[in-house]
Amino acid sequence: MGLRYLALGDSYTIGEGVAAEGRWPHRLAAMLRAEGIALEDPQTIAATGWTTDELDAAIDAAAPRGPFDLVSLLVGVNNQYRGRDVEGYAHEFAALLERGIGFAGDRPGRVLVLSIPDWGVTPYAAASGRDPGAIARELDAHNAAARAICEARGVAFVDITPVSRERGAEAGMLAEDGLHPSSTMYAEWAGLALPVARRLLEMPADTVAKDNAPARRSADAPFPPDEARAIARAFLPARVYGNRYDYYYTLSKLRTDPLYPGVLEALRGTRAPVLDLGCGLGLLLHALRLDGQSMPWHGVDIDADKIRRGRAIAERNAIADSARFEVVDLADGWPSHQGSVAILDVLQYLDAEAQARLLADTAAMLVPGAKLVIRSGLGDDTRRGRTTRITDRLAHLAGWMQEVPKRYPTRAELESALTAAGLAVEFRPLYGNTPFNNWLIVAQRD
Repeated sequence: MGLRYLALGDSYTIGEGVAAEGRWPHRLAAMLRAEGIALEDPQTIAATGWTTDELDAAIDAAAPRGPFDLVSLLVGVNNQYRGRDVEGYAHEFAALLERGIGFAGDRPGRVLVLSIPDWGVTPYAAASGRDPGAIARELDAHNAAARAICEARGVAFVDITPVSRERGAEAGMLAEDGLHPSSTMYAEWAGLALPVARRLLEMPADTVAKDNAPARRSADAPFPPDEARAIARAFLPARVYGNRYDYYYTLSKLRTDPLYPGVLEALRGTRAPVLDLGCGLGLLLHALRLDGQSMPWHGVDIDADKIRRGRAIAERNAIADSARFEVVDLADGWPSHQGSVAILDVLQYLDAEAQARLLADTAAMLVPGAKLVIRSGLGDDTRRGRTTRITDRLAHLAGWMQEVPKRYPTRAELESALTAAGLAVEFRPLYGNTPFNNWLIVAQRD
C-alpha cells in the first residue's frame, strides 16, 4: 500500500478546466512515483470558488480519515477576489493549517503549502477591468501572511507566484476560460513543489517532528543515515548526469561529523535571525529547516563559487525565501546583525587580532534569547590538536578551503574574551568518532 496524500484547496487544486491527471497534486504524485516514492494519487477536497471558510466547512462534511503521509494546502485567491481583508484570511488560514497538520498525524514536517498565484496577469483579469497592480499587492499581502504562519509552525512554503506572473498570460499556460491554469502550468507548479515534497517524504515517519517538536537525536553524534540522506539529497545536481561532488561531500560530512546536531540543539527554541559566518554551501540552513527551525538565516563566505552554488541549491529546494547568501571576506570585516551567530570551523583562519575583534563584535550582536554558537579546534599540543592542524592544511592544498589556517584559539582565550563581554559560556567536546580536536562553545547573556 502506498503513501497517502490529502490535497486541500480551491479551483487551483481541483484543476478547473483540466483532466484529473493534469492537476498539480496529481502531477506531483506522479513525479514522486517516478523517483521511487510510492505516493498515491491524492484524496482531494477542493472546489472552484471556495474561500477559506468554505473549505473549512467542506472538510467537516468530507471528514477525511488520517493520518496522511503528505497534506498540501493552497487556498485564498477567492478571499482576495471577494475583497475580504487579510486579517480574516490569516485567522482562517491558520485554522486550516492546524487541521492539515492534524491530518498529517500532528507532523508539520509532512505538510506542504503553495502560495496563491497571481490571476491579475490573465486575459480574464484584463477583460474584467480590475486593476492588476492592486490584485498583485493584495495577493502579496495574503501570501506574506500565509508564509509567516507557515514559518511559525515549521511548515514548508513553496512560492509559485513568480512563475504565475512570468508565464501566466501565455496562451499555453491557460485553460480555455482564460483565467485558470492549464495542465502545463500545473506541471510547473508541481516541479517547484517536487524537491520539497521529496525531502519531506524521505524523512521516516518515526523521525518527523510532531506538533512542531523536533524528533530527538543525539547532539553529540552525527545525523542518523536517513536524516543525512534527506538533507544531502538537496545537493544533488539539477541534471541527472551533473557533478555530484557536493552531494557526496555533504552526505559524508553529515554521516561522520556531529557538528550540525550539536548546533541544532544549541539553537533550538530560539527565534532570533542567525548569521552564519563561513557558511560554505549553506548546510546549516538545510539542517535548520529539516529540524523545523524557521528563523531567518544570513550566510556569508569568502568563496564566491560556494555562495553561488549554495544560493542555487536553496532556491531549487524552495528554502531561499527567508535566507540570504553573501560573499564576505571575514579578514576584512563582517555584516552588521542583531540575533544569533554561528561561527563554525572559522576562527582558525583569522589572526589573533581578527579573532578578538570578531568575538567582541558578535557578542554585541546577541539580542535577548539569542546565542553565539562556535565550533572550533582548540590550540593545544594534543594528538587531536596536531591531527586537526594537519587536516586543515590538507583541505587547503586540496582546494576545498581557500585560506590557510592562521591560528587556533585556546580555551582560556575564548573563555576570557566571552566572559569579558558579559556572556555565560559553555564548552563541550564535539568530535564524536573523528580524530579532530573540535569543541562546541555556546555563549549567551546572563
